[in-house]
Amino acid sequence: IFPPEALIEITKVFTYGENKYPSITDESGKTVLNWKKLPNAEDRLFAAGLRHAYKHRTGEILDSESGLAHLAHATSCFTMLLQLLIEKGEVPNAGKF
Repeated sequence: IFPPEALIEITKVFTYGENKYPSITDESGKTVLNWKKLPNAEDRLFAAGLRHAYKHRTGEILDSESGLAHLAHATSCFTMLLQLLIEKGEVPNAGKF
């Protein structure tokens, strides 16, 4: 079971990101999530996740811009990265229990 309070904090980060960088609707009417249109997404998400993890590790618990936990930001970055890799077929057995 996923810890509910942690999921709430991660959801806050995704909501913050959606408000800051809104998703778009493509010509077919499909929503394209903002982080999926990020140039060099894999490298940037990995780097951002590490930066947030490092900030937490050095004692800065909350991100100064969003006011949200650095660990929630790091987890969100790595979650988005994982999803991108799954969609590219780079994670064996993804989505299977």
